Amino acid sequence: MSGRTHRQPLCGLIVEDSDDDYLLIEAALRQGGFEPECRQVMTATHLEAALVERTWDFVICDHNLPAFDSQMAMSLARRLQPELPFIIVSGACSDQMTVEAIAAGAVDVVDKHKLAKLGPVLRRELSERRMRHELVASHQHLERLAYYDPLTGLPNEHRFLGELERLCTGGASFALVLADMSRFQQIVRCLGPRAGSRLAVQLAERLRAEVGQDGFLAQIGRNRFALALRGIPGAAALRAWIERFSASLPGSIVVEGATVPLAWHLGACLYPLHGRSVAQLHRHAEVAVRRALQQQTDWELFDTAWLNPAAEPYDLEDALRQALRNQEFSLDYQPQFDLQSGACIGAEALLRWRHPRCGQVSPARFVPLLEETGLIVPVGEWVLRSACRQAAHWHDQGHSGMRVAVNLAMIQFEEASLVRMVSSALADSGLPPNALELEITESVAMNDQERVMATLHELRELGVSLAIDDFGTGYSSLAYLKNFPVDKVKIDQSFVRGIDRDPRDRAIVQAIIGMARALDLVTVAEGVESAAHLEFLHKHGCRHGQGYHLGRPLPPEQLEFKH
Repeated sequence: MSGRTHRQPLCGLIVEDSDDDYLLIEAALRQGGFEPECRQVMTATHLEAALVERTWDFVICDHNLPAFDSQMAMSLARRLQPELPFIIVSGACSDQMTVEAIAAGAVDVVDKHKLAKLGPVLRRELSERRMRHELVASHQHLERLAYYDPLTGLPNEHRFLGELERLCTGGASFALVLADMSRFQQIVRCLGPRAGSRLAVQLAERLRAEVGQDGFLAQIGRNRFALALRGIPGAAALRAWIERFSASLPGSIVVEGATVPLAWHLGACLYPLHGRSVAQLHRHAEVAVRRALQQQTDWELFDTAWLNPAAEPYDLEDALRQALRNQEFSLDYQPQFDLQSGACIGAEALLRWRHPRCGQVSPARFVPLLEETGLIVPVGEWVLRSACRQAAHWHDQGHSGMRVAVNLAMIQFEEASLVRMVSSALADSGLPPNALELEITESVAMNDQERVMATLHELRELGVSLAIDDFGTGYSSLAYLKNFPVDKVKIDQSFVRGIDRDPRDRAIVQAIIGMARALDLVTVAEGVESAAHLEFLHKHGCRHGQGYHLGRPLPPEQLEFKH
């Protein structure tokens, strides 16, 4: 193999007024292992033209030239190609001159009488420059991983919050807009995850085109985008912008050959009108987009009147996150009874939250938000593990017939680890699997039936009992009751509470009891609040019941096991 094969090809400028010295420098580079393609320049004008014309690998410059010196040449090179290695050659290299040249930005100073040093100096600098480039590339790669969505390339939530912080620090007015594409999960379930990814990419491209230079666009969820709009002077201007933007959003999009209808909901707020901090603005934009989803409107602009200080003295979502960190949640247990014998046969675990400043918070207010934000996943795991430990404690006290019931939310079935988590909770607590009852609503049972069915069978294989909660309020169907591996049907309290005064409620409750009996399922009546309720249910063969007439939800230490 020839030595030429190992030579490194380079393109360089040699700033030198002596042809002989130019040839000596070029020869020294060849002897140093390079294959240089060099150009000789003699004036500042020629040097500037060459630097503008193309990118070079190095500049070697004589220290003293008739019309200009190395300092002028280096200044030109730094301005036009800042990272270009600049080496000075001189017939008289004093230590002071070398120090000053390097301080000014030169790579090194080489004595014209020792040009053999040029090769090692240039090789060292090129190696260091390559390392610098690799470090920069690595840093940029890490930055993209940390601050940008890997699928769409849009800034992610972390990057977006940083931009909001910068805008708040700047003090100028701006708007925050959240755009929610609410049918995303349905599309993924129907067309598959690959179609969901393509949809996200297409939506990002469309939004980029619509937003243009108007603002800072980010993706903060698979179906949620955020936009910071600079230069919005007030609410009227923001309303006008949102009207135009909302009208421009695609109503449908083609994914994998299928035309997919889209449903957009926008929520917006203004700095500083609706908040002076990132946290406030983000909360209020969330409130606005949530209201748009609830009202099924295209968009909503935040209104401070929505937050009644007497009713909502704190931000619920932030407080819930804090509650999870600070262990502010607790469980009450509502006893369940055998309506034939009167024996207490179990208890349903009910989540409670006492806010340290505002006191007890109604589950009707915070449970839906837990589900909406996904916090129900960690909170639900805490509920399950706590309930299993408590039931195991009752068993240790001699109440071996006690069964604990725990509700599962729809989003928990989207977690691949659900069955593993239930198994772990049973193992860690020592609770027998048949002492745990998991409750799901009809809407959960009807959502993605194939996956839910598979998960229910896996749970059933663990030995736990399964119940349909709030039966009669959703998709009551003999077909799915027959197919799903459930043991119990819980009659919704809205029907039970009306059986003493509404013949339709009586007919519905009787029909559910009859349907369950035909399928060999146990019926549990919720909301038993009077002796009349109890008498009717007992007469028509309802097996189990719970409600204030039988026993109120209580902390575990106050629960009694006798009717």
